[in-house]
Amino acid sequence: MEASAQLQKIAFPVEAAVCTLDRELQFQLQDAQAIEIFEVLLDIYAFGESRETVSPRIGALRCGSVLDLVERELRPYDRATIARVLATIRYVARRRADGGRQHIEILHRFCGSFLKPGVGLRILDDGTEMAVGEL
Repeated sequence: MEASAQLQKIAFPVEAAVCTLDRELQFQLQDAQAIEIFEVLLDIYAFGESRETVSPRIGALRCGSVLDLVERELRPYDRATIARVLATIRYVARRRADGGRQHIEILHRFCGSFLKPGVGLRILDDGTEMAVGEL
């Protein structure tokens, strides 16, 4: 995805929405929960599940806001491309997950919480935060 600005524009709201949820949950989200959220999104975008069908999982993960943001921001893109990007995001998360928050912390450093399209509130190595655009 590094070579494609379009794919990065699809990945950003997904990963940033998870960072935003993590912030709302006082930085308690675990990698396993983030992976489950990516899987719920895959169920919707890749497998055609309705939001109503996956609503019990949405409730259990408290990720309704993630789905709302992703749905809004990815409206211009075709479902097949979104599904491919989601599959990649999930794959990378599973490879980086260490049973804790390793992947989530990487997302906070490189993506950050969603502020607006293309702008994330990143957590820098020293713990400070910076709004960064054109991710």
